[in-house]
Amino acid sequence: LPGLAAGWYFGIGEIPMIHMQNSGLPNAGDGLISFASVYKIPIFALVTWRGDSEKDDSEPHQEIGMRTERLTRAFLKDQNVFGSRRGRFILRSFEKAYQAAQRGEQAIVRLSPQAFNKVMPLELPEVTGRMPVMTERETWQIIEERKDKARARGLISRVEALQEIIFERHPDAAIILANGFTSRAAQAEADRLGNFYNVGYMGGGLAIGRSMAEANQDIDVVVIDGDQNALMSTMTDSLYTDTVQDRKPDNLYYHILNNQIGASVGVTESPPLPDYYHLIADEVIYIRADEPKSFSSPRVKAAGSYFVDNDARVLAEKVGPLPVHQARFREWVEQQSQRNRVLAGGELEANVLEYHPRAVSS
Repeated sequence: LPGLAAGWYFGIGEIPMIHMQNSGLPNAGDGLISFASVYKIPIFALVTWRGDSEKDDSEPHQEIGMRTERLTRAFLKDQNVFGSRRGRFILRSFEKAYQAAQRGEQAIVRLSPQAFNKVMPLELPEVTGRMPVMTERETWQIIEERKDKARARGLISRVEALQEIIFERHPDAAIILANGFTSRAAQAEADRLGNFYNVGYMGGGLAIGRSMAEANQDIDVVVIDGDQNALMSTMTDSLYTDTVQDRKPDNLYYHILNNQIGASVGVTESPPLPDYYHLIADEVIYIRADEPKSFSSPRVKAAGSYFVDNDARVLAEKVGPLPVHQARFREWVEQQSQRNRVLAGGELEANVLEYHPRAVSS
């Protein structure tokens, strides 16, 4: 959910709201803490309060209900947490949470059942399932062809793969890079304004890219994952369904760099990629593994092409480099999308429009 919310925000700049039960809050915690909080991505989270009172006779509900107060405050460091167990002043809680999100912060509203009355009739919804467009034979044919192509290409370096994808295949796309060595190598060897470097949200890149591509059809969105990032992502199942049902956004591209280890944390061997990853990814590229302690690119820092003026450097010193990087990326997406719309309408020549960064505010 935090990844999907971030993609929506990157795509069109609107404040996203995500909804979960309090029992889902720990599952979303990594995205809220290691990602949204670090990059200062505005998110309004609505968390329903299961186990709000003794009337709820479910033991699991009671356990999470007793922990909800402490969990929500721990996730946001006691800031911007609204809504009480008794459901009082819920509309005011919504207003305060939205105001916090408008300031670029994260906020949680805890919504107790005692805050409202059920007025919707309980009835089964109409289910309009879609049958696969691709047959099983067609999917396996594509998988085998792509596996053969990947094997025939052989091993290349991580930097070669990144430079090919970023500069040759998708020079005008918004590119979401997986955490670990992938983001570090890209900033050192393939830096550009349209790159978003994820430093801590392992497995979240595809959620960001999938939501961003759906929110903004005016720009191509590319996700570059390592094999362990791809294995950690739960969005791969969704992308498989979208692919076989011909619902995958036309502007979404997915590449997996597979060195079969977790390079940034040692030499832990990866489980093999399931075959269907060769269907959902535009390409699985086998790359050479980095020898232990040989990787020289520094951690992602406040440096590179997105710091083009002194104001950004000064701001980075105040709020940290990653929030400024997020703001620069969002600004680039807005301007590149506008540029693409103009070019699609044939109003101006391509060389007339250039990127002009504005001062980034906190």
